[in-house]
Amino acid sequence: MRGVVAIDDASLEIGRSCSIAKGAEVGVAGKGAVVLHDGVSLGPRTIVSTTGGRIEIGKNTSFFSDGLVSGEVSIGADCLFANNVTVLTGTHEIYGEGTIRENDAAASRKPGYKPFRPVSIGGDCWLGANSVILPGVTLGRGCVVGANAVVTKSFPDYSILAGVPAAVIGSRRDAKIK
Repeated sequence: MRGVVAIDDASLEIGRSCSIAKGAEVGVAGKGAVVLHDGVSLGPRTIVSTTGGRIEIGKNTSFFSDGLVSGEVSIGADCLFANNVTVLTGTHEIYGEGTIRENDAAASRKPGYKPFRPVSIGGDCWLGANSVILPGVTLGRGCVVGANAVVTKSFPDYSILAGVPAAVIGSRRDAKIK
């Protein structure tokens, strides 16, 4: 482990044979939790961070470099994240009379307010370079997300996705191995 780990009033579990590269960061605060299962690899400048949420990354999942995982995220085993993949579960309150910061503050005072819309990524997924997964998305097992795609909604197992916003362009179940 050569990266930075910061824990404040929270929990962090790191499994066996995990790798946190130089320049990578894991931050957890505010009664949050981060779990990195056995064999997880965080490449250079990858950031895994939550305050009050839970991030769980499955066995043998790897991030190449410059990834960002933030908020409330569950990632299955054996996933591959290319460079510059972003997974976000929080957003801002853009509607209202105040500034965005004022609208955020007002929303946070409402009963039942939840700061995250959780993201779930099934096992055996491959997320291409510069792809973005937005709040509330569930990707089924075995999904492939093409480079530069922006995933704004959920997709079933083995979907192959591309575009902005991402759409199904195929299924891994249809492909023949040559």
